[in-house]
Amino acid sequence: MNPGPYLLPHRWKLCISNCFGVDASSFISRDLTPPANGIAGHEGGADVLLSFLQNKVKPLVARRLYESRGATVGREALYGHSYGGLLSLYALFTRTDMFTCILASSRSVWWNEGYIVTEERRFREKVDCKNSSPSLMLFVANEEQTPTRSRGEGEDEYNRRLRRHRGLHMVDNVISMNSRLERSARLERLSIRVYHGEDHETVVACSLNRGLATFLDDWPLV
Repeated sequence: MNPGPYLLPHRWKLCISNCFGVDASSFISRDLTPPANGIAGHEGGADVLLSFLQNKVKPLVARRLYESRGATVGREALYGHSYGGLLSLYALFTRTDMFTCILASSRSVWWNEGYIVTEERRFREKVDCKNSSPSLMLFVANEEQTPTRSRGEGEDEYNRRLRRHRGLHMVDNVISMNSRLERSARLERLSIRVYHGEDHETVVACSLNRGLATFLDDWPLV
C-alpha cells in the first residue's frame, strides 16, 4: 500500500492504494468477493479484507497523519473497479459507517447470480439504520455491454463477444441499481455516469480521475 499525500492550503489529501498484479487473479477472487452461498472455495474473503482496512489500515493512517502533520482524518472514500467495485458496494451495503463515499466502477453485479443485489435490498430495507448516510458514485462504460467490433475481428468472433457482453448487463445493472437506490433515500448523495466510447479497461482512468476529483475538490456532489 502506497500513501500519496497532496498538499493544498489548509488541507491534506491522502490516497492509499491496494493494487493486485496482473497474475493475481486468485487473490482478486479471494479478497474482493463477498461470502455467499454457492461461491467457489477460493472466493468470499471480502469481510476479511474490509476488517483489515477498518482495524489496521485506517488506524495506522490516522496515527501517522497526526504524528507527521498534526492533522486528523476527515472524509474517507473507497474506490473499486470490477471486482473491486463489487467489494466497494459490499462495504456500502454491510458497513455503512465505514466510508463517507463509495466510488464503484464497472462493479461486477453479475457475480454469483447477482448476489450483491440481495445485500442492496437489505440495505434499502433497513429501518434501524444509524444516522450515517454515505454517498455513492456509480461508473460504467457503454462498451462493457455493447462493444464495437475490433479491427481484424471476424464476424463470428465479434458476435460471440457481443453476446457475452450483453449477457452480463453491465450498463443495465448500474442504471437499475441507481434507480432503486434513488427511490430508497438511504444515501446522502448519488450520481451515475456512463462513459461512451470506453470499455472495461479504459474506463478505469475515467472513473478514478473523475471520482477522486469530485470527492476531493468538487464535494459535495450536486
